[in-house]
Amino acid sequence: MSRTLPADAAVSVEDNDPVKAEYEVYITPELGAQIYLLQYPNVFPDEPYTAERGRQPEAVRIKPKSGFIEVEIPVSTEQYFNKEKGIEFAQSLRKAKEEGSTSFGLANGFSGPKSRMRGNATGPVIGAEASASKTTNESTQDLLEDFESARARGLVLDKKVLGGQILRSEAGRPIYMLGSFRGNELHLSQFNGIAQMRPQFHHIDARWQLERNASRREREAGEPPRHVEPRAVQMSFKPTGDDAQQVGTTDALLKAAQEERWMTLKHHDESAPESWNVYEKGLHVQEVETAPELVSSMTNDQYLDAISAPRPELNARKSKKPAPRP
Repeated sequence: MSRTLPADAAVSVEDNDPVKAEYEVYITPELGAQIYLLQYPNVFPDEPYTAERGRQPEAVRIKPKSGFIEVEIPVSTEQYFNKEKGIEFAQSLRKAKEEGSTSFGLANGFSGPKSRMRGNATGPVIGAEASASKTTNESTQDLLEDFESARARGLVLDKKVLGGQILRSEAGRPIYMLGSFRGNELHLSQFNGIAQMRPQFHHIDARWQLERNASRREREAGEPPRHVEPRAVQMSFKPTGDDAQQVGTTDALLKAAQEERWMTLKHHDESAPESWNVYEKGLHVQEVETAPELVSSMTNDQYLDAISAPRPELNARKSKKPAPRP
């Protein structure tokens, strides 16, 4: 349903919503680096992960091919922190690594223990890498009595891990852009991907893996060795239609995540000079006077039709057939 406003009414509406400012819009050229938007759904806007708040990320790692990314955030142990659990979870992570579990969760393809690899580990490093790999014969009570020393040695899980998978820009998907104002100019830079960062419970996975390994060892120790004749067992599963495509895509993703190693990134706080340098030089068109003008190949009506829901009158006009000639 639509109606036409009188001329004086239209003028009144326009006066009630006047134009406050106008900006020249520029689209920045593609950078050599990647721009990702990391969203934190479980974090309040007034509690960002910055150095000013004492919550600056201490480690960032990414698997570029499979698209997984993780961030380590320090956790305050002054209040609302169970020191005993912090020590126990750190012990579980160390023991799980000693038994060959180098990583956990979807980012590792849900794989179990595997042999250690030289160089950069495939799994996440919780806490200080050197300290986290050390074993200790000290009891939980001993560590509690000298808690700060245990924490300094990396024997306390005083960090939380947030992770997600990057949703990259593809044809047919919405294009998200980062806007930066400079005077009367608006500079837009396209994101290469978006990831929602949610808590990753690697310490819980480590404890479960240890219990599973212990249960298996007890079962094997209590059973006498048996000689089993080899038998050929063939199992097949053949999904069809959309299920086949989904299963194949999931298997490929898990395999890629399991085989790919983590790449460690260096984090710079938002107030650091390195961050301001990238902001000034990378997110703005430097020579606006010589920037090429963007010319649209669509009229205003064509653009509105492209971004709006189909209009009934337009569909009716398209589907209406000419009357036959007499």
